Amino acid sequence: MGLQALYKGKLTRIRRNNTTNSRVGREFTRRVTDIASDLDGMRDKEKTELLETIVAEVSDNFQSPTQDGLTQRLEPLLFAKRQEVLIRADEKLDQIKPSSPERKATMQTAARRDYENLEMEAKGLLEISADNLQSILQLLPVSSDVDSRTLTNLRQEQSGLVKLQTLIMDVSERVKVLQEGGIIEKQFIIKIIRLDEPSQAAKHQHISPDWTFGELCHDLDRPEESALPEIWLKKVDPKQNCVTKSGTWWEQQDPADAIRGVLQDRGIKEDVVDFGIVWCNEDYVVVLVQDNGEESGRSFKFSDGKPQRISERLQSEFQDRHVCKILRLKDGTDASNKMFDRSFLKSKTNPLYLELTPVTMPVSRATV
Repeated sequence: MGLQALYKGKLTRIRRNNTTNSRVGREFTRRVTDIASDLDGMRDKEKTELLETIVAEVSDNFQSPTQDGLTQRLEPLLFAKRQEVLIRADEKLDQIKPSSPERKATMQTAARRDYENLEMEAKGLLEISADNLQSILQLLPVSSDVDSRTLTNLRQEQSGLVKLQTLIMDVSERVKVLQEGGIIEKQFIIKIIRLDEPSQAAKHQHISPDWTFGELCHDLDRPEESALPEIWLKKVDPKQNCVTKSGTWWEQQDPADAIRGVLQDRGIKEDVVDFGIVWCNEDYVVVLVQDNGEESGRSFKFSDGKPQRISERLQSEFQDRHVCKILRLKDGTDASNKMFDRSFLKSKTNPLYLELTPVTMPVSRATV
């Protein structure tokens, strides 16, 4: 395998997630490709490892965003950070192959043009028609939580970034005013949580407010040979959860129901709504789990083997935690000695609350 092919994945990630430093990024990736081509026939292990390290360091700064949106893509501080990473990495490439005398000027010109392009894009968003802005928001929503405190974190010499940040805040404010006035439609951002795989990081996704839950199922990345997932919505209702102060509980959604209608009926107005998904064709229940002060939903399948009490079944899932409390979510009664089966638990509901504590390790005494 040639070195160019070896770095293809990392360079592709840089190109895909590089939304504001396109010219500087293009100069860097072209030079990496050129150097990799030279090293292909040299068998220089030291230089090859150095090139791999440089590319990996840059690639680590271009991870896919956990929340994608218009203001996230134009974020000035992220723009400046990534630009600095690319320029410093390009300088490190001199250790492998010296650059031309004009290289520094080339990178400075690319950086200046990237800045000018970002400023032009931000100004354009303040001037385009509401219809065109609506079309853009269908692809990239705008979060309403652009933090004005960012301005106070910028140093005086970063006046260019202050100007950009102010423009981005103006864009966010314009969108908010148009949405509140009903001139453009508010977009939905959902946080997708794997209730069946809690170790997986949650993902943010923009969806059409006119979708049904079934249409959302088809839009999700599907594991190989998996059926469509089941969608759960995180809600707050003290009548369904009398155990915790949050009143949080999870409810499975009908694939035929419109997402907009359900959110409106339930009075859910958050900018980002938590959706849980479960990839499972079998019977299961969702349990509200509290661990270290944080609440989360998690699904547990019914076992077809030997019947188990709820305390035994749930403790088997947490080797490094102690199950200290299991309650019925709706009335707060103890459920630890009930059976974990369909005789007590209704499939695809959220009937239980589970509280975990760290396992206390025995203290060893030194021999005197």
